[in-house]
Amino acid sequence: MASPLTALILPLALLLLDAAKVLGSLSFRMSPTQKETRLGEKVELQCELLQSGMASGCSWLRQIPGDDPRPTFLMYLSSQRVKLAEGLDPKHISGARVASSKFQLTLSSFRQEDQGYYFCSVLSNSILYFSNFVPVFLPVDTSRLDFACDIYIWAPLVGTCAVLLLSLVITGICYRRNRRRVCKSDGGDLLQTEAMAAES
Repeated sequence: MASPLTALILPLALLLLDAAKVLGSLSFRMSPTQKETRLGEKVELQCELLQSGMASGCSWLRQIPGDDPRPTFLMYLSSQRVKLAEGLDPKHISGARVASSKFQLTLSSFRQEDQGYYFCSVLSNSILYFSNFVPVFLPVDTSRLDFACDIYIWAPLVGTCAVLLLSLVITGICYRRNRRRVCKSDGGDLLQTEAMAAES
């Protein structure tokens, strides 16, 4: 059972999450709002803070689809420097401050593992703002399933239909046989009753 503290914090966290979504959409202009790209293509994302006041810095993060809810830190941009996360290649991913409150993230050659939801976090006037997610994904392959996949789908379906049809036929035959026996039995009883009445 959850502790009383958890019961108090959970509604507050949900309320703050909704407020962050509203504030994020009012505080930021993300360009583009979503991106479908291809392998090897250059991808540029821009994050602009619309609130008054100069942004002291911007962090770019990526939420990878899956079970892990933690976002991945990519880089921090300020007027003086660009700080990449450990293990990232500066030839592949880079960032720049385009204007006082506008920041850009660039992926020089998009890779499969770059897919995810990108967003930025900006510190301005001692307030930390979070933007909306920008989904950046490869196009979904909508090509027709090959014959092997068709067999996996259709074979069980046809088998199930055949079993149901066979069950229906057997049920119909059994029902007709039982009905004939009942009719013959009823007819024999009626003749026997009439014969007994005639004798008396």
